Amino acid sequence: MITVNCSTGKTLPLNEIEKYPTKLKKHSILEIDRVEKSIKEDGLCFPITIGRVEGHNYIIDGEATYLALRQLPQEEVPEIPVVYVRCNAETIKKMILISASTNHSVSEYSLKQFTKETDLNLKNYGFPTYDLIDFHTDVDIGLYVETIGGKYNKSEVKESDFEGLLAEFK
Repeated sequence: MITVNCSTGKTLPLNEIEKYPTKLKKHSILEIDRVEKSIKEDGLCFPITIGRVEGHNYIIDGEATYLALRQLPQEEVPEIPVVYVRCNAETIKKMILISASTNHSVSEYSLKQFTKETDLNLKNYGFPTYDLIDFHTDVDIGLYVETIGGKYNKSEVKESDFEGLLAEFK
């Protein structure tokens, strides 16, 4: 049985969680296998972020975890910790884009500092070398949302865009 090492107070059976019916996010077999290995070794450490729309529990963030869990024998998969984001049919795509576009921002320097004095094997986490670290490009494997030079452009976002994010769904 997979260990659950996070708690949100809300869970769903895996069969009640769905990918949003688009082809925005792409995942490599290597990525899914890496997540599966992590789940087997370390347990389920992160909830899946869900937008409940018209009776569907669509994944906003955590799609790789979902795909990895589907590869496991279903009798080993417990109910999945979830976090609900308030959204509707008109705003769920925006929430998915926000999630996909803000996943990573790692530099060679920050990665070296973060892993200093550890024995972490970066290849186990999808970092084959220090040199490739620039996740905000349109050629990155696993991130298919175009960004502007990898920089967050504050002028494009309004405070109201973030109202209710990750608030408990009621």
